[in-house]
Amino acid sequence: DDADCTTIYVKREHRLRSRRVGMDIESLGIGLCNQQLEPFLVTVQPGTGVDTPPITHAGQEFTFCVEGSIEYQIGADTNALDQGDSLLFEASQPHWFRNVSSLPAVILLVFQTQEGNQSVSRSHLDT
Repeated sequence: DDADCTTIYVKREHRLRSRRVGMDIESLGIGLCNQQLEPFLVTVQPGTGVDTPPITHAGQEFTFCVEGSIEYQIGADTNALDQGDSLLFEASQPHWFRNVSSLPAVILLVFQTQEGNQSVSRSHLDT
């Protein structure tokens, strides 16, 4: 039934949660028919992130710093994101992020994926 996958509503307490070293990852929506966007809320502990090796993938990526600060490397450019800052970029460029501050950071990550391809989020978040 297509009606089951045309609108995805996720209450805060029902988010799918996972962890990897130094990061708490919450899926903000999965299961849409022909889904092409994967949104996540990620809490990154100080001194951690996804930084080796740099990631490349098809599509585009958006990140918004909700709280704290995060360092995002895209190609040769380093971008220091503070609360309220955002990045939108072609994800074919080598990229990574890391929390270089002494406080946790919270970021909204949105991956544009090919239909049915969850390898993008796995490469970043091991989800």
